[in-house]
Amino acid sequence: MNRWTSALLSTTAALCCLGVPNSTAFSVPLPTPNRLTLFSYNCFAATTWDRVTQILRELRGDVVMLQGTQHKQLGTNLVHTRSTEYLHAVEQIDYGTHIGLHWGWGKGNYTNRACGVCTLLEKERLPTSSILKLYSPPQSLQGRAGAVRIRRASIDICLVNAYFPCEPQSAEELKAVTALSDWIHHLLTELPARTIVILATDANGHTGNTSDFQKGCAIGPEEPQIENNNGYHFRTLLDHFQLYAPSTYNRAAAGPTFWAASGQGSRVDYFAIPWSLRHQLHSIQIWRRAGRRLQMIRTARPRDHCPLRMQINVAIPHEKQEQQYRRWNFDNIRSPQKCRFFAEDLQSAQQDPQYRTNMQHSLEHGTPDTSWDIINGAALQAAKRHFLYDDTAYKNPRISDATRALQRTAKQKYQELQHTYNIHNTNNNNNNNNFPQQQSQHLDTLRTSILAGWKAAAALQRADRNASASARKDRRAYYARIAEDMKQAEHDHDSRKVWLLARRLAATGVGPRLRQWGAPLTENPPADEWLSATERPGAEGGCLATLYHSVDRTPLDVEPSLADIEVAQGDYNATLQYLSKSRNNKQVPMWSVPAEVWKVVMCSLKRMQWTHNYFQPFRQDVRRFLAQVRQFQAAPQLWHHSLAIKLPKHNKKQGIKSIRLVHALDPFGKAYFRALWDLGSHTTWPFAMGLARHRRREQAIMQQRILAWRLQQAKQSHALLLFDVANAFPSPNFEALDAVVTRQFNIQDQTIMQQRHREASTTILTHEDIPLNLKIGSGSLQGDGVAGFEFAEVYNPRVQRYLDRMTEAGLASPFLVVDWLTGDVINA
Repeated sequence: MNRWTSALLSTTAALCCLGVPNSTAFSVPLPTPNRLTLFSYNCFAATTWDRVTQILRELRGDVVMLQGTQHKQLGTNLVHTRSTEYLHAVEQIDYGTHIGLHWGWGKGNYTNRACGVCTLLEKERLPTSSILKLYSPPQSLQGRAGAVRIRRASIDICLVNAYFPCEPQSAEELKAVTALSDWIHHLLTELPARTIVILATDANGHTGNTSDFQKGCAIGPEEPQIENNNGYHFRTLLDHFQLYAPSTYNRAAAGPTFWAASGQGSRVDYFAIPWSLRHQLHSIQIWRRAGRRLQMIRTARPRDHCPLRMQINVAIPHEKQEQQYRRWNFDNIRSPQKCRFFAEDLQSAQQDPQYRTNMQHSLEHGTPDTSWDIINGAALQAAKRHFLYDDTAYKNPRISDATRALQRTAKQKYQELQHTYNIHNTNNNNNNNNFPQQQSQHLDTLRTSILAGWKAAAALQRADRNASASARKDRRAYYARIAEDMKQAEHDHDSRKVWLLARRLAATGVGPRLRQWGAPLTENPPADEWLSATERPGAEGGCLATLYHSVDRTPLDVEPSLADIEVAQGDYNATLQYLSKSRNNKQVPMWSVPAEVWKVVMCSLKRMQWTHNYFQPFRQDVRRFLAQVRQFQAAPQLWHHSLAIKLPKHNKKQGIKSIRLVHALDPFGKAYFRALWDLGSHTTWPFAMGLARHRRREQAIMQQRILAWRLQQAKQSHALLLFDVANAFPSPNFEALDAVVTRQFNIQDQTIMQQRHREASTTILTHEDIPLNLKIGSGSLQGDGVAGFEFAEVYNPRVQRYLDRMTEAGLASPFLVVDWLTGDVINA
């Protein structure tokens, strides 16, 4: 009888003892197309990128659920503020092949520094777009648990990761176990009935041997232990939701998962799945060898926890999902050598006879849409070959190759320590006539074991010391390089690089606009919810959106006039000016190339003067294309189509109200319409700041703060009223925006300018990256270069009307002052 047969018979016997018929135990497993591999492991610590990647190299699974990571809660390192708005329950980190969701430990009544759980999802089979919702416990349990609900294709799974406190020794400690059990109970109650629950936990609980005669099927008969308090809470939780721990039904997986310093083992780690899913369980095992290789305590004998591996048959698609976002390597774009290879590639594309034929035919018999597809397509294909970011080439910048070699040596020495001889005690058997001879042999074996163990331990200690010293040296050199780069950036007046290095040096995770890297969306609404929210009027939070349908333009088959060519030359020069001033490192849609690439191609950069000969034919095609735009009085529809980027608001709201949409548009189109906006005659409002030339919003903020400080020093009572326009950019209707364009622009510019909002559309990537294409029905797109100006031209007259009414009512007289420079009476 092999091991598999004995395990199957033991499981069958256990099911029969629990009153389950034999027919269900020996039923044929349901046919399922795919298999999901999961790991549960208390890793003792996983605070660094290298430690997590080491675990992932050892535990190759679709889902790896870690407990005891000791990872800090996102935002706890911002010690300069007592505000809780910077605290986020979940942090998302990219580990190459997997995405990690960390519920780090924070300040709470029932948590400590040893807490922290992490769920790692394999990118191809379980991409972040399949995440439907993230669940986090209250702050008192921060780092004790976390859950993620995944829905992809026909499967709906909720992965619950929990780390129970140690066995309580007092009533106060018992509250922590009860609070965690109650939160998991509340979470599972909220889930739909169709959702498959998979619970991975270090329960710190013993199960199997209990005096409770009402126990159900949650715990099996294999390797029973005397049930403690944690085990009781764990068992009752599983019984209530018809879950069971499959490792307790399998003799091979029911052994110890934790080894104490005394060498005693116990079973405290569990997987739990629905009882109805038992026929889809393929296997469950304890990976003791992997645990030996991953354990943090460097001893020859096993210490701490061993990973638990489970495979179940579920219908998870294995097809690789198309990436909806491209990661551009902006350092490569700034490299002259990489740009030269790109220039040669694009030049060969321009000289291709098929490209020249298609371009000539589109300019003579096509539309601006077809011409832009050819121009943009050539630049995009060449840029993708040279400027995309390679995820597999990432290395920790703080660790040198020499340190990595020393770490490999230390790992090898640790393996040698594990394979040393065990130290045996001499067997004192005085009744044996050969006792003196056996005693001598035992002493020789004992000496050999002691010397071999001492030698291996000393070699390991030396290797660890060398690796640690080299890592400290690398860390100091890393910070020294940052300091040198900051000095050089300050000397070059590169404020952007100074801020970037300052954020990297501070390691707070705070970026521009106080946004924190790694704070993920906690919900990913489906397409029907997005459509329902966006089809409302602007005043109700929507934009009167409808499903998008493209507009077909009829070719004119007429050459552009000299007037069109002359106006297009002015458009070309103004567009290049704004293109050269556009911000770097900005996200662009999948169908566009970054602004940095257009700067290389279209602008004569000082560091790349040699590009003039490479791109001259391409620039001539762009000039002819802009003349075609003037001829048709229509810009390409792709310029008006955005990719909506979802950002979390962290406003403690649910659903779509917790998400902010920022629209990524084609950078060339943004520069074109920004230049076109300058052709209008715009009104200057004395009270407007931020969207007026030479009047930044920071000036108004500074004025208000100085005024408040002066009033406070003068002991004058004062108040500051702040008003915010909800859903500002999508609120104006098209008629109001058209009136602004008609009033401020010439006839030849009005049609094209009105298309910027009239033909605006967007793509929202909903759950599972299903694209939802919408036609905008009111307002403009937040993220467009002219959206703020259009809104201001509609909104500022209303503000002026409000101020006029205040003056007529006599309420503004205390605030009227005379400008010392112009002599105008203004409302301060």
